[in-house]
This record gives sequence, structure tokens and C-alpha cells, in this order.
Amino acid sequence: MDIRSSLRQFIEQRLLEYGDTPDFDGDESLILSARLDSLAVLFIVMHIEQEFGVYFDELSFELEDFDTLDQMVVLVENGLNDGR
Repeated sequence: MDIRSSLRQFIEQRLLEYGDTPDFDGDESLILSARLDSLAVLFIVMHIEQEFGVYFDELSFELEDFDTLDQMVVLVENGLNDGR
């Protein structure tokens, strides 16, 4: 499964757990819009670390980097490229 599909599926599950609809666009705000909270970001970080081997203790990032799916994909891609 590619990065975008894996993250989308994981986020959709979180949204359902939060009682929200799982539908969202890649550039749609998820954090700043309060659809997901900081605890959800923690779970997303853990998913990225386990799924892709990108470790956030080695990256500089801001909470805003997790606001959209598109931003998360770029963050993971950059983390993978930095690890090579």
C-alpha cells in the first residue's frame, strides 16, 4: 500500500472513532478544523513510524504539518528521503 492510501485509511478509521464521517479531501484541514485532535496526531505519528520507519525524533516538524493528508504525505516522503 502506498503512503497516501495507508494514511487515508488510517485517518478514516480515526474519524469514524471520533463519530465523524470518513470523507475528506487531501487538502482539507483535519487538525485546525478540530476534526482530529492532538491524541489522533499521536496515533498517526505511531502509525507512520511503524508503517514507514520514519521516526519523528529525528525530524523537525510542527503540529500544522499534520493538518492535511497532503501535508502528511510530504512529511513522510521527506522523512524517507532524509533517511536514504
